[in-house]
Amino acid sequence: MCTGSLRALGLSHGASHVEIKAAFRALAKEWHPDRHHGIAKKNAEERFKQIQSAYQSLSTNYDPRMPPMNGPPTDGMGFPGRRYGTPSYNRRADEWGPNPAAKNPFKSYMDFSHPEVANARQRVQQGKKQRTLICAGVFGVGMLLVVLSANRDHRKRKSGDLIDAYYNQATRRWEPATAAMMKDPLLSTLVHLKKPEMVFQPTAASRRRPQRVQSRTADGSTAQEAYRARQQGTRT
Repeated sequence: MCTGSLRALGLSHGASHVEIKAAFRALAKEWHPDRHHGIAKKNAEERFKQIQSAYQSLSTNYDPRMPPMNGPPTDGMGFPGRRYGTPSYNRRADEWGPNPAAKNPFKSYMDFSHPEVANARQRVQQGKKQRTLICAGVFGVGMLLVVLSANRDHRKRKSGDLIDAYYNQATRRWEPATAAMMKDPLLSTLVHLKKPEMVFQPTAASRRRPQRVQSRTADGSTAQEAYRARQQGTRT
């Protein structure tokens, strides 16, 4: 494809983009339809379209560093196909170069046996191993800190330096946690270790319930006395 386009501009393979652009300008100026008249104008229009198509193809697909490629075989009428026992034209191979993978869609385009590909794969695997080791090390250090802190809290709880307490929202103070709270999976999340001087220690007087004051009627009798009087009929 690129070989035919270069031939249309009067160039050979290896021409730079600057040479292609200069050849296109010169040929476009020479074969511009406005410069021809009569029958020559029709030929000039076809030639001008051919020059434009070749220039556009070279601008997008041409690379001077790529080796030249021969045109596709034809069937004698200008159409791609078989001619004299040659294999059918492979458009993918013509556009992408003589790559065996272009003729075999089931073969990878990347050669994994290439040294650069092997080195890249090795670097990726080493990076994965390093990240795995780092994550495992961080997890191990975290678990070790959890175990050490749990042993420290257990020793301090056993020695009395810390006690289990919860914050009572009603009294707005830290109070000792009860055994029922420690057994409940939800209430146990409210329990924290606090120093004894920060926790309110209830006394026998604070645990004792205050006596309930009985209400009295207008004549001074209690509710129970008024109820008995109504049952006996002595009170209305």
